[in-house]
Amino acid sequence: MRANSRGIPTSTASTSSPAIGGELDNYRGSAVFARVPAYQCLLPGPVPGVFHGGGMPQRLLQVDRIGLSAWADLLTPENCQNLIAIGQSLLRPATVTDEQTGQEVAHGERVSEMAWPKRDDYPILQSLAEGIAQLTGIPIDCQEPLQILHYRPGGEYKPHYDAFAADAPTLRQGGNRQITLILYLNAVEEGGETAFPELGLQVSPIPGGGVFFRNLNEEGQRHPFSLHAGLPVRKGEKWIATQWIRQEAYV
Repeated sequence: MRANSRGIPTSTASTSSPAIGGELDNYRGSAVFARVPAYQCLLPGPVPGVFHGGGMPQRLLQVDRIGLSAWADLLTPENCQNLIAIGQSLLRPATVTDEQTGQEVAHGERVSEMAWPKRDDYPILQSLAEGIAQLTGIPIDCQEPLQILHYRPGGEYKPHYDAFAADAPTLRQGGNRQITLILYLNAVEEGGETAFPELGLQVSPIPGGGVFFRNLNEEGQRHPFSLHAGLPVRKGEKWIATQWIRQEAYV
C-alpha cells in the first residue's frame, strides 16, 4: 500500500483496487439526519481512534456514544461494480448467526441475498482489507470475511445488533464485533436507508460511500445505541458490502 498525493491509501498492485477516502462535499445534504441531542454535524476533520486517513480524514456525522461516521468516496465506481460482480456470482439466501449455536440460520428479520467471497480469491478484497486496516489502525487479522449483500424490492434487515451476546459461542472466534463498516455499492431508487432507531436518524445509501460505528461500550458490552436496520427497498435494488472487525484476531 502507498499514499497518493492527497494522502489516500491506494494499491500499486491493481488499477481496480479500492480508493479509501475522498471528499464529503457531495455527501452533505444526501444523508438524512434527525435533530436529536445525541449527534452533531461536523466539517471534515480528525476522528481520533476511528479513521486516520493518511492526513486526510473525513467526517460528516459523529454520535458520541458509538462514533457514528458517514463517509463519501470510500470506493470508486469501478470498485463498486467489481464487488457487485463478485457478489452476483456467489449469492445465496441471507442468514443470521444463531447466538446459542454459532451457526448460520435463516431468519425472517433478514430478507436479502448474501455472498461470502474468499479474500484470497480476489485481489480487490485483499486491497480493500489492507485499506480498512490502515485507516482504522486495527490489524487486518481482526477482520471477518467481507459480506456482500443484495436487496430486491421489499428486501430489508429489521432492527438488530451486530455485536453478540456475552455468552455467544462465536466469541471464541476473536471476541466480539467491535466495529461495523457498511459500504454502499449502488444507487437505490427509493428506500434502503440505514436507520439507527435509538438515535433517531437514517443514512441514505450513496454509491461509494459508507457508514462506520462502534458496537460495544467502554466495558466491551453490546451498546444499545448500535441497534440499526436496513430499511425496506421500495424501488430498485440495493447492494452493500459489510466489514465487521473483531476485538482480536478472527479465526
